[in-house]
Amino acid sequence: MSLLKTFIPALLMLVAITISLNAQKTKEENLPEDKTNKELPSEPSSAKEIPKSSPTSYPTKIAETVNNTQPKEEPKYPITFTQFLWNDVPFRGYSVLGDRLAQRDNKSYESMQHAWNVTTGLSFTTPIDGLSISMNVYSPTAHRQNKDNDYFFQSTPGNTTNYNTIVTNSINSGNANLLIDEAIKKNTDPSSIRLRKERNGLKDIFDTSILYKWNTRMGKVTTGFYFANNDNFNPITLGELVVGLEFPFWKVINPSYTAYYRFTSEGGGGGNGTSNHRLNISHTFFSENKINFTTSLAAGYHYHTNQSDFRSGVSDITPKIQVNFGSFFINFFDMIRPDSKVYDAGGFGVIKNSNRADGRVDDPSKVHGIQNQFVVEQIGRGVDNLLTGDTSGYGREALKAQLIQSYQQQKFVQHIYFFTIGYSLKF
Repeated sequence: MSLLKTFIPALLMLVAITISLNAQKTKEENLPEDKTNKELPSEPSSAKEIPKSSPTSYPTKIAETVNNTQPKEEPKYPITFTQFLWNDVPFRGYSVLGDRLAQRDNKSYESMQHAWNVTTGLSFTTPIDGLSISMNVYSPTAHRQNKDNDYFFQSTPGNTTNYNTIVTNSINSGNANLLIDEAIKKNTDPSSIRLRKERNGLKDIFDTSILYKWNTRMGKVTTGFYFANNDNFNPITLGELVVGLEFPFWKVINPSYTAYYRFTSEGGGGGNGTSNHRLNISHTFFSENKINFTTSLAAGYHYHTNQSDFRSGVSDITPKIQVNFGSFFINFFDMIRPDSKVYDAGGFGVIKNSNRADGRVDDPSKVHGIQNQFVVEQIGRGVDNLLTGDTSGYGREALKAQLIQSYQQQKFVQHIYFFTIGYSLKF
């Protein structure tokens, strides 16, 4: 108790002293400023010497006062978010979603596809100097549903066994046993045979790259990996080793070379050992302005499309122009494919394509459906009636194949056009 009696007065005295000091400080601050004792700025010793209070320093100070902000610091490890809408997904000369959509809808291949999709990407600059990671997802905006496009009576979706003739004969004769007997011969449940939807809806595509860059006397070297997952045809998980070089000369056009060596083994290893080699040049005009544009040219050479026919050739030559305005951009490019044999994989028509170097490929609009089936049957009957003297049958079959291929093929599309609009943000 005695300690408390001693402590309370001391505490009250301390509070009183504090209040007194604060009051004195406030009083001094409110007094008018006495300028008589202030030191005046000295005259400059020469015309070249400018005092610190010179108006020449005003613009910087005024800008700081008006903006009332400090200059923004660039993030040390920025993250770039990019999103854009375009009419297809190009991949080294291939129209990834456009060709798939044409086959799904039984339409001819065109130069301007309409497989619109939204691509969303993230790019990371890591704390490891030179190491970057990017990821993208390509999301179709429509045509995601499966549909029946071959009009076959089949036991499972995409089954190659066509029961159309047996079903027609069973209906015309009124004898259902024809279909039942045929199904039993093929170890198939007769009740499972019907029109079915194929797995042909457009699906998302994912890819990612992990790249490491460093400077050398030869230029900036790039090594890393590229991975892609595409389930729009046969499921593909592509894995490639990436090696590249940004050349130290002709910097006005930024020349670079990149090679992609495939090492994944899906599809029985049919694509192992293939590679794509690409050269690229680009130049940005008015780069210091908010509105500027970039022109670029890329060219690729594909070495061995697979391990069965070893086709090689120029995959694409792609000129591109892009207009940038702030964070937004639009671009247009033409994917030129000068070497059709690189893409002609034999087709999917009634008669397999026998000539991969003639600049013609199977036309999806001429393969399936009652009308196309009727034309093919009439070609067969006409040849049989014309070449009645061909006892071996080889001449008839060769002529049938030639006429059917002529009907069901189209000219290879060498130019595919792409339009893109989007934006990019850095955090």
